[in-house]
Amino acid sequence: LLIVLLLILFLLIFLILLMVGLSCINCLTIAEQNKQGQDTKIDFDRDIEPILAAKCYQCHGANQQKSGLRLHDHQSALHGGDSMKPAIVPGNSSESYLIQRIISEDKFERMPPADKEPITPEEIRLLRMWINQGANWPEKEDTAVADQSFRGDHWAFQPVERPKVPILHDAADKAWARNPIDNFIIARLDKKGLSPSEKADRSTLIRRWSQTLLGLPPSPEDVQQFVADQSPDAYEQLVDRLLASPHYGERWGQHWLDIVRFAETSGFEVNTPRPNAWHYRDYVIQAFNKDTPYNQFILEQLAGDTVGADVATGFLVAGPKDLVGSPDIRLTLAQRMDELHDMINTTGMTFMGLTTGCARCHDHKFDPISQRDYYAMQAVFSGVKHGDRVLSSPQYKENQKKAKETKEKRNKVKNQLSKFEPLAFTGKTLVIDDQLPETEASNLKKEKPSRTDTTILMEIGGTAGYTSGKKRGESNDTGGLGRLPNIGKKYTWWKAAHADVFTWNPGLSGYYQIWLSWGCGLSGRSNTTKALHAMDAEYHLDLDGDLATQDDRRLITIINQQKLADGTDAPTELVGASGSKNLWSGLYAAGIHELNRNSRIILRGGSSDAPVAADIMVFQQAADSLTLQESSPQLRPAVQTWQNSERFKPIEAKFVRFTILGTNGGEPCIDELEIYTEGSDSSNVALASTGAKATASGTLPGYEIHKLRHINDGLYGNSHSWISDEIGQGWVEIELAQKATIHRIAWGRDLKGKFGDRTPIQYKIEVADEMRNWNLISSAEDRIPFVLTANKDSSSENSSGLFYPVIDLSEDAIVVLKELIGQVKVLDAELDQLALDVPMIYAGQFNQPEELTHWLYRGDPFQKRDVVKPSGISSFKGNLNLDNETLESQRRLKLAQWISDPKNPLTARVMVNRIWHYHFGEGIVNSPSDFGVNGGAPSHLQLLDWLASEFKDSGWSIKSIQRLIVLSSTYLQSSQPNTKGLELDVDCRLLWRFPPRRLAAEAIRDSILQVSGAIDLTMGGVGYEVFEPNTNYVRVYNPKKEFGPTEWRRMVYQRKIRMEGDATFEAFDCPDGGQVCPKRTRSITALQALNLLNSHFMVQQADLFSQRLLQETNQNTSAQVRLGFQLAYGRKPDLQELQRSIALVESHGLPIFCRAIFNTNEFMFIN
Repeated sequence: LLIVLLLILFLLIFLILLMVGLSCINCLTIAEQNKQGQDTKIDFDRDIEPILAAKCYQCHGANQQKSGLRLHDHQSALHGGDSMKPAIVPGNSSESYLIQRIISEDKFERMPPADKEPITPEEIRLLRMWINQGANWPEKEDTAVADQSFRGDHWAFQPVERPKVPILHDAADKAWARNPIDNFIIARLDKKGLSPSEKADRSTLIRRWSQTLLGLPPSPEDVQQFVADQSPDAYEQLVDRLLASPHYGERWGQHWLDIVRFAETSGFEVNTPRPNAWHYRDYVIQAFNKDTPYNQFILEQLAGDTVGADVATGFLVAGPKDLVGSPDIRLTLAQRMDELHDMINTTGMTFMGLTTGCARCHDHKFDPISQRDYYAMQAVFSGVKHGDRVLSSPQYKENQKKAKETKEKRNKVKNQLSKFEPLAFTGKTLVIDDQLPETEASNLKKEKPSRTDTTILMEIGGTAGYTSGKKRGESNDTGGLGRLPNIGKKYTWWKAAHADVFTWNPGLSGYYQIWLSWGCGLSGRSNTTKALHAMDAEYHLDLDGDLATQDDRRLITIINQQKLADGTDAPTELVGASGSKNLWSGLYAAGIHELNRNSRIILRGGSSDAPVAADIMVFQQAADSLTLQESSPQLRPAVQTWQNSERFKPIEAKFVRFTILGTNGGEPCIDELEIYTEGSDSSNVALASTGAKATASGTLPGYEIHKLRHINDGLYGNSHSWISDEIGQGWVEIELAQKATIHRIAWGRDLKGKFGDRTPIQYKIEVADEMRNWNLISSAEDRIPFVLTANKDSSSENSSGLFYPVIDLSEDAIVVLKELIGQVKVLDAELDQLALDVPMIYAGQFNQPEELTHWLYRGDPFQKRDVVKPSGISSFKGNLNLDNETLESQRRLKLAQWISDPKNPLTARVMVNRIWHYHFGEGIVNSPSDFGVNGGAPSHLQLLDWLASEFKDSGWSIKSIQRLIVLSSTYLQSSQPNTKGLELDVDCRLLWRFPPRRLAAEAIRDSILQVSGAIDLTMGGVGYEVFEPNTNYVRVYNPKKEFGPTEWRRMVYQRKIRMEGDATFEAFDCPDGGQVCPKRTRSITALQALNLLNSHFMVQQADLFSQRLLQETNQNTSAQVRLGFQLAYGRKPDLQELQRSIALVESHGLPIFCRAIFNTNEFMFIN
């Protein structure tokens, strides 16, 4: 039994050991398998992309991005979607949101959804291993469109290759074809079972050529000469002459201006004029006339500033722009994005026939343009902004040289003048007026005594102003050499004998010289004068400011307010039967007095009921009672909105700080802060170009024209100014490049003098050394109050804005001062004239981008993703090899070179199609600015590619291609229809006849003017107006009702107003420049007929036409009718037309006949 038990125990132990061994072997096997799995390299193309394509792309690919997640693009997958969680975290599958959603146990969270095919465990294992291995995602040449490869087969995206010209076998076809264009056309017609139409007669052909090439009808003489010309090259000679006409550029320039959305206002609600935009229009006209090679034409419009064609960049900013600013940074950023979008979209559609703008918020739905491509192009244009800039020219360079020399002369004179300016007094000089805010003064009530400047103690008897005149102290007398200006424009008066009526509380402590002033009032009646004001007005000082106590009050002085401050009698001349002469007294020294912060100066009525008057009072700090002389206080001029000068004793400075303590309303604005060094070679060391740096308390957000950099950029005007972000206060500091000895600071609200709001009127200026030890050097406290200053346009001898209190100067010094002021005026006038001579162009402003460009999630500027580099469209080999440090101009230049590269499959195709479109009314591709998958299919693809090849081989000559087209038999066909053609090709896409079409609006108007004899063929320059704009903030353009020779130029020179149209010809589908117009609609409306028949313009031109017929035919009705037909139609009337026309003239008059001529289809159509 024992042996049996031992045997059983042995067997049990054996079995246990066996099981343990097998288990270990199994674990080792699993571990080895796992190790092998980890060592297996996962390949994205082989293992991962098939999973994503099968299970993910349907909802998270290029065409659809549910929850904002895109898994077809590497960078997008790393960022994730709306959850803001990265879908893939390389090296950590557990943290990858993609894996978390795939393995989620929540059926509502798990991906793919329950109604989709699930991901298998093996696929999950592969995805995990791939992520843990680093999620290697190899870059492809066209990563952005990896799932759009099917679009690569699209015909327009293939390289342009010259096709073989079809060989014609039929003798009639061979005889018909004049050039290769006809071979392609007749080959298609043969396949369709169609035949070309007969050739049009010569009078029809010359009119057709003249209208399509020039937009004007031929003269009867030209028609007669061509019809009679039997030379074998008569056609070629005529076409060459038309192509050489300067009016050719006017017609074809108009086509281009349609394409690029050109207009001369900003659009939107303010629709502000662009007075310098016309230069671009003239550039386009000249470019077509010169037959500028098209690749060069592209280069100039995108980067003309780099190749000596500055005006051409008007293309970039020809579109609308919203000028209404907003404090909301979101709206401001959106406006900027819209501005850049317009440039990107217009560039893509104009030159490449691609709707690039469709990739702003997502990848393009049809074409291989990724959202990343869109923002790469945005990076190219990120330094471009709307605005005028100087047109560089030899004359401008000469003017610049003269201006520099003139400024140097003026600076020298200003340095000499600065010696006469009063030094800024850094002690205390306080000027208090009697005028209260209107809301307070209107109450006319006693105020509770307080420590705030002035207090009314009795009801005001009234206020009086100083009447106009040339006497000292009158209101429009701004002062001058030897006298102060009138700084008291109004005064207040009371009738109160022996009563306190008014107090001033300066809130000062210490010894102060007190200066008083008043109004000297006299009344004139008949031949007598009567003094109105008191002869014994009393001024008291109440030390503690408590009007209830009398023990601390003492009399300062008694004033005869009938006299001026110097004791002389006020003028007593009569000014009318009941008029009055109210004169400012000037400043009277009332002595030095000790004050504390509560002290008040009290004005008290005299012994009689005669009025006492209150006006300006000045408190000037005294070092001690012995040193201050009783001479007129050195009050500096009031703050001016255009420019102010702060002169002080020379001081060394490394930092200069300008602190604003109050404005005349709103956030303070400073145009330019200039800091001048001491010496004869004084210079502005505050300029950023010298290395000076600016900092500030804050800057008003959302306004590019008011950034901090404008405080010292050397550019004047409101568009180059800094605005604080605080109401009524703020500070700006300049750190000089190196320590300098300075003696003067100049600043202003708007140095061009156009704006006066936001002006700092209370301020202080301090300087510091390297250790930032600050010293006050100037402030507004010793200036005349802002509200009392005369305006800039004053006619005084000192109206240049310079103010010098020279009462104590010698006569010789005054002579010198007058001479220096005169020199400044002359030099300022010279500078003003040179500024007027500066030619400005609305062609964009270019600056190196301040910020990097990001790809924006869903186009939202507040959802930035990756930084993108400037580039073109990747699927068209648009890598420009640029980085974010590349110069702004080079970005545009590289983009232009890529677009105009002969290898670009789109550029040549798009342009020859446009040329074809404007000759036949329809392009080979009927969507001229969309050559993408969603665009129209070409009717003759091989012909299009042959023309594109010919275009490039001809040196990109537009005129060469046009010559081929208009001399082809296809173009020379009659426009007469036939039954078979209408049945098989009603739209005439195969060109079995010349497609007739109505003239464009401009050609109709120009033809009417040409035929009537009124046309003014002056070329170029500022356009004419057909609107009368009002002066409201929101502009309204009212159509003119009367027209004269000024408005009889060609319509291409009519100033183009967005959102408005010519009163007569807008109805003829004339675009307003609000958006690109590559193809005009051709509508038929009742308004067109009404305008042509009854508008003032048409009635006027019909009358002029009739006068021309009368003058040229000697009152012969038959001759008048014949000439009318020849001028309008280029042919003579047949017998029936002649008879009916004569009857019309005899029944209703020649003007009615002329109006009828203008309203016929034959006149308005190209046949």
